[in-house]
Amino acid sequence: MYIKKLHIAAFGTLINRDFSFARGLNIIEGPNESGKTAAAMFIKFIFYGLSGAKGNPLTERQKYINWKTGNASGYAVCELEDGREVRIERILSVTETADGKSQYRESVKLIDNATNMPLTCPPSVGEHFLGVPESVFVNTAFVRQQFGVKPDSAVVSQSVENIICSADENISVKKALDEIDKARIRLLYKNKNGGLIFDLANKRDGLLSSMEEDRETSVEAIKTEAALTELQPMKEAALKRKEQLDELFEALEVIIAKRKLDAAEKIKADIVKMEAELEVQKDSGIDDGFALSLDSCERDIERYKSMSAESSKTDYTDYEAEEYPDDDDDNFEPTPFEDIAKAEKLHSKSKISFAISMILMLAGLFGVFATFVFYYLKIGDYFISAISTAAVLAVGIIFFAINGKQRGEVAAILDDWGASSLDTLEDSVKQALESREKFNELKKERETADADLRAAYMTAESSRKELKNLAYRAGLGNDTVENAQDGELIDALKKICADQKDRIGKLEAGIANLRGRLSAIEEQTADYNAEEIKANAAQVMSTQAGKHAASMNQESIKEAARERGFCANRYAGLIKRENELDCKLAALRASAKSPANTAERISQIDSQIEKLNICHDAYMMAYENLSKASENMRSGIIPRVTSLASSMMEEISNGKYSGLGVSPKFEMHFSSADAGTKEIEYLSSGTGDIAYVSLRLALIHSLFEDRIKPPVVFDESFSRLDEMRLDAALHMLSSESFGMQSIVCTCRALEGNLAEKYSAHYISLAKAKQTE
Repeated sequence: MYIKKLHIAAFGTLINRDFSFARGLNIIEGPNESGKTAAAMFIKFIFYGLSGAKGNPLTERQKYINWKTGNASGYAVCELEDGREVRIERILSVTETADGKSQYRESVKLIDNATNMPLTCPPSVGEHFLGVPESVFVNTAFVRQQFGVKPDSAVVSQSVENIICSADENISVKKALDEIDKARIRLLYKNKNGGLIFDLANKRDGLLSSMEEDRETSVEAIKTEAALTELQPMKEAALKRKEQLDELFEALEVIIAKRKLDAAEKIKADIVKMEAELEVQKDSGIDDGFALSLDSCERDIERYKSMSAESSKTDYTDYEAEEYPDDDDDNFEPTPFEDIAKAEKLHSKSKISFAISMILMLAGLFGVFATFVFYYLKIGDYFISAISTAAVLAVGIIFFAINGKQRGEVAAILDDWGASSLDTLEDSVKQALESREKFNELKKERETADADLRAAYMTAESSRKELKNLAYRAGLGNDTVENAQDGELIDALKKICADQKDRIGKLEAGIANLRGRLSAIEEQTADYNAEEIKANAAQVMSTQAGKHAASMNQESIKEAARERGFCANRYAGLIKRENELDCKLAALRASAKSPANTAERISQIDSQIEKLNICHDAYMMAYENLSKASENMRSGIIPRVTSLASSMMEEISNGKYSGLGVSPKFEMHFSSADAGTKEIEYLSSGTGDIAYVSLRLALIHSLFEDRIKPPVVFDESFSRLDEMRLDAALHMLSSESFGMQSIVCTCRALEGNLAEKYSAHYISLAKAKQTE
């Protein structure tokens, strides 16, 4: 098959682009970032979709879904071997989920291009038309840039082996061999110490021994029957006592359940009572807000006392500072340090503008010289050169003028601060600031002290009034409130707050404790039916076991539990002993068979062993034959792949290299008289590329010999080839013997220059971009 047309609706950086291709060689030329790789990847996308596996650094989906449209979409028109044309349409869209993750949706349609009618679309379009999965296509017919030229030898090796041995790359020969070997091991281990045959042989030996023991089993069977007879009365007595204790504990369980329900009701009533008392205490007004107000009043009063004491100690008689002579005029706007930063910035900019002006002047002088040379030698367009030179000189003059202005601004700043240079500017500014700061500190020190003391007095007086209000709220008498000192009143209110807090704390702790107990009981009684338990409790109390259970204390309950456990264990032990004796008696009776029956069983086992040995030998033969078949088929295809790859390598390298070798794992080496046998990595990068390209093409001819041959895509795969080898490679791709459609993507002009020589279909992405 071959691709006739691609329509890229949105893919990577490409939107609404069409590409038409010929049957043979096609060349897509364009600069970097023009969409060549996107066009190549679109072909893989049409057949196999985009991978969501993590790449470096993005997945294929993240890289090629167009960020404007939010999808990757388009179609390809392909002509099949029988001349029919089909259109493969594929769209992959992405949406963001509520948790910020990307969700992908993909759909593929297959349409008859002549009738525009839909066709049945297989699960994998690529596998349906090309006959191979994506891993084989990528490692053979899809050749990526530089390091992607080398195929994954492990993937190729396994796929080739599967195809040549089973005609299906998904059927693994190795897995088949493993399954045969597992089946053989199930029958008999290699060391013959395990397996079904080994187990049957051991069973046969046991039967032979059992025939000698049949005579001794009858005496043992009689003794066992006697022991069973003696065991019955003991078992009945133990069962009776166990049932009595079980009835007692069933009654006790009902009574305890009733007691738990009663306890829960009492706790609920106690909680309601304590919550009501707590509400009364909280409504008294002595709460956290009351305590905070009291603390605030205490702090304000103490602060005023402290400041008054400190003020009485302070001597301001030395405050005789003279008024700053320039106080009204010196506003320091803008701030001095902004002037320093501005001067340094202007100085730095002046250096840059001076450097730029000098560079542009020199460039202009060089342009003048170049213009005269172009004029006299008639080279190029000297008029454009003259205009460009004049523009450069004009810009240089502008930068020179800017430099002069910047230097003038720096000089003005230095003059304002009386500095002789930029280095002394900071010291001059600091001296001016220190003089003014000293004056301001002396002036404001006393003003601040007086203002603070006045403010503290007003705050203290307001707090004294609030303190009296708090005392009245707390219930203190008028005499106490009016006659008590500040400290006495504060101490009295603190004690009232502490007592109230203690009462509330005890109530809250008691409620929390009761709720914890209630929660534990409610968890235990969550599945209880209260009405049913009350009815059962009334019924149980009318029985002898219920009356006994109601009178029991903790000690008697523990003693009854120990007796119950003992009885249960004794009864279980007697049952176990009875079962053991029953099993022993059954075994004795079963083993006491006639030698004829045992001999018949031995004969049956011998027949089974014989059949299983035949199966084991068949598995061994199948394993050996399949291994040899795999080895023979691999040894048959490797020389063919090696021969084809060597022939192509010799053609592309113009006869320089022909001694290529391919290992069974599809790793390559070469032979030469100078170096002997070496891995391909010893060759130059360009030579290594053509070696791996030759291997890929040889694999295509071998793997797709009886299949539909795919289009071969080369994305910058020949970028490291010189012109001579590129000529040879394109000659081979355009030859009739090659027999496949090839699409070569390149950013170089070499491939485009050779397109006409080999009648290649040529597409220029640069021209297409200009047209857009």
